[in-house]
Amino acid sequence: MRQLLVYISASIFIFTYCTKEIPEAERKTSRTEEARLKKTIELWADFYNNGDLENLINLYTDDYIESMPNDNDIIGIDKIRSELSLYMSQYPGGKWKLTVEEIQVSGDFAFARINGEFEMNYGKSPTTIYSERSLKIFKKQKNTGWKLYRTMRIPSFTYDNTKEK
Repeated sequence: MRQLLVYISASIFIFTYCTKEIPEAERKTSRTEEARLKKTIELWADFYNNGDLENLINLYTDDYIESMPNDNDIIGIDKIRSELSLYMSQYPGGKWKLTVEEIQVSGDFAFARINGEFEMNYGKSPTTIYSERSLKIFKKQKNTGWKLYRTMRIPSFTYDNTKEK
């Protein structure tokens, strides 16, 4: 049910944004905010890839929610901290490669469509063991910039790495 609500909210957000005439001054501001958002996404990958959990957690709002099909929602900063810590310990040396497909900004909210690949180094070269498409909703904070507010992830590939161990 929560996933449906997130999807409907994102759809309404997109529809509303796409049908509104945007003045030139707001477009320039929007481009600046898009660049800031892209930097936040790059920081997320850098912090994860370097095992910097504390700086990574600072990119999330306290009321963060993440949804994924056929899985329980991750609700709140403590739960996402626990999940990220678990992933980092289960897959040491794992690296995220993120490709931003689209960013849209409207006031204090924005969304980004992202393709992500998670790679592990099982030999001579990195191997993608997981990939996903995600819709990330960001909320602008007064003094700290953009933070992750909601995420909906859909896995597109999972590699069985049991043969590699």
